[in-house]
Amino acid sequence: MNVFESEIAKYERRVANIGRRPSPNMLKSNSLLYQAQLEGNRELLKAWQDGKSFVATNGGGTVLMQCFGDFYMLNLVRIADRLGTKQAEAAFDKVRAMGFPEYPCDRTLLFLPLAAMGEELPKPSIIYDRTTGCEVTYHTKIALAHSVGIPLFSVDIPFEDPYQQHLAYVTRQMKELVDWVEATLPGAKYDEAKLVKWQKDLRRWYGALHDIYELRKHVPCPDHPRDVFREPVYPGQFSDPEMLLQYYEMYREELQDRVKAGYTPVGEEKLRIVWSITGPYGSNIWDYLAKRGVSVPYWHYGGADRVFTKPAYGDLTDFGRELTPLEEEARIALYKSWAGCG
Repeated sequence: MNVFESEIAKYERRVANIGRRPSPNMLKSNSLLYQAQLEGNRELLKAWQDGKSFVATNGGGTVLMQCFGDFYMLNLVRIADRLGTKQAEAAFDKVRAMGFPEYPCDRTLLFLPLAAMGEELPKPSIIYDRTTGCEVTYHTKIALAHSVGIPLFSVDIPFEDPYQQHLAYVTRQMKELVDWVEATLPGAKYDEAKLVKWQKDLRRWYGALHDIYELRKHVPCPDHPRDVFREPVYPGQFSDPEMLLQYYEMYREELQDRVKAGYTPVGEEKLRIVWSITGPYGSNIWDYLAKRGVSVPYWHYGGADRVFTKPAYGDLTDFGRELTPLEEEARIALYKSWAGCG
């Protein structure tokens, strides 16, 4: 069973289970999230079976990469991070067999053998990478590119404040990236109008997540620790983002209703904690905390500030002017929140 088939089976079970045994403490909108993930993985599996080309990038890079034609996205880090235990152990064996060191952060190294061998994941046609606060993910994509001969373009993101000073530098690289993709990926043609539409659509996503961030601050916290720990899914992973956009808007509405009712899924809130960076694999810890009255209103991970707090597409506050579409992508890329922000 390849990765997409495994994900399809998982989300088929989740959709069925939430329909049969809905939990009063969990969000009704989770059903829509599972359905979106199910349909998205079905789409990716069919694209692979039909011989379509895949582009490997991170979540934040998927929007721009959607604007070159009939290509499909591989968010490799997210895939590796969510491998089941048996899949992860098997991938570790393959990493060792390839002669690579075992120093994965959140298991992100594990996508390397899966994508390189082209059996459990499609081998990407190109890789778009960029420097980030997480060196393992950056270096692993470089290792993948060099080990199996995949063309790679890497954007240098300066890791210093204020990030605004680097907008022109990163935008120039985005323009070079566009030229490189058109020259390297057969059939690729940049469509700026499509990028503008994607950015307009994703204002809804960022708007909902910004509101969710504020709603979680309420006492008592209206969100379950398990839902807080769900890393937001980038709509750009799939060709049609509408179902995911609806999910986050419905999520926001449910939290608004809980705040009005003074409801918290942890019963009597006795303690509030911030969870920093990585977390346990499996969900029992979240139920353990919830049953003891512990809320987790904020989870700080690599993209947390980018999606929950920073100015989004169309925002004029940090530059005082309207940005071009590629400047918008450069701005988003400049948000890096490991161990802080920017």
